[in-house]
Amino acid sequence: RLLQCPWRAFVERNLRINPVAIPNEVPIQDRRMVGKIVHNIHERAVSWIRAQTDRNTSIDWPTIGDKSAVWVQDAIDHELGSYAGDPVIFRVLLEPVVQAMTDVLLATLYRDFGPTSDRRPDRIEHKLSGAVTLADGRAVPLAARVDRLDRTEEYGKPDWYAIDLKVGSTP
Repeated sequence: RLLQCPWRAFVERNLRINPVAIPNEVPIQDRRMVGKIVHNIHERAVSWIRAQTDRNTSIDWPTIGDKSAVWVQDAIDHELGSYAGDPVIFRVLLEPVVQAMTDVLLATLYRDFGPTSDRRPDRIEHKLSGAVTLADGRAVPLAARVDRLDRTEEYGKPDWYAIDLKVGSTP
């Protein structure tokens, strides 16, 4: 409740005024905070994978599962530093959500960089900019930031994949 409405949590907990029950009420986590945490974990995982590939060593996939548990705790601890509410409630609400998203993230990273893939992470949090020329000759500037830029070789030429994580609602 604290993440949904701090005022409501204060009224219920401190003033002991209980609201009328709302059927089918489901707690909703702060999607921006979940997004920041998952992006933090993604950055750490990709940096670790990139370090493995830069050393030309094979990626130790069983190890990444153990490392991810530490990354989840570290990312949550980092966000708790700027969180004004109850840290216990924060952990209880967010940890299962973040762990589930991290499991999906690791499965995706295994798909992207596993033993049967020739893709390698090239850049993290990369800014792209350029322009599109319209039919009438006007140039429209474009700028974006992608969460990850992967590189592979296709038929002897470099090929790129731009990856942008979506954690909350779609844009």
